[in-house]
Amino acid sequence: MIYTICVIALLIIAALILFLPRTQEVDYAFAGSPCGTVNKEIINLSRYRTISKVGNERVDISQLKRFIVKGYSLEKVGVPNGSDLYALSCQKDNIDVTNIASLNRIVGHFIILKIDIERTLAEHPEKELTIKEGYKARLAVDVFPARLNRQEFNNLMSKLLEKDALCHNKETMLEISWNKYAFASQYYNKSAYLIVSITFHEGEEEGYSFHSPYTLYGVVKYKNKIIS
Repeated sequence: MIYTICVIALLIIAALILFLPRTQEVDYAFAGSPCGTVNKEIINLSRYRTISKVGNERVDISQLKRFIVKGYSLEKVGVPNGSDLYALSCQKDNIDVTNIASLNRIVGHFIILKIDIERTLAEHPEKELTIKEGYKARLAVDVFPARLNRQEFNNLMSKLLEKDALCHNKETMLEISWNKYAFASQYYNKSAYLIVSITFHEGEEEGYSFHSPYTLYGVVKYKNKIIS
């Protein structure tokens, strides 16, 4: 009798494990300035979700980290608030953050960066920040050497701006970008290169930002349309 009861109990536990919804803690990737007080959420997850679909293609996402986009600054380039992003870490993707040829592989791709709260506070001490750690999503448009003088920077940045149809006042953008670059170059004095990204605000181009490669988590491999 006791044996039968134990078997039934084990079967019930196994059924619960098999059929109850499984949950996953998913980090936010902030598109724009981190806001609010929460940097992740718990979602229901299909039990067998390592093989998913992108359009008609079935892909293995078991090696990718999932992020949920929070914010609107990438909506202009096809990544609305609430999108799913699946990124491969630099280590798994064989990206050497000290090598320019390796870093150039990220140009033109969406990337995930670790939030550097100390840098933000140093650059904007007036800000009251409620998110202390986590990730942000950006579109990488170039990689610059980190020790450019003003003329060298102007030459490289002007080439970017020439291709930027959304920038209507290139002289002003060049000046703003130089100030951001100069700060990042000084703050990240151990970085040989700086990642250049572009952001938007309310559908309009907001400007360019400069990030240390050491804050790079990885490159986004799939976005938006992945379904179980």
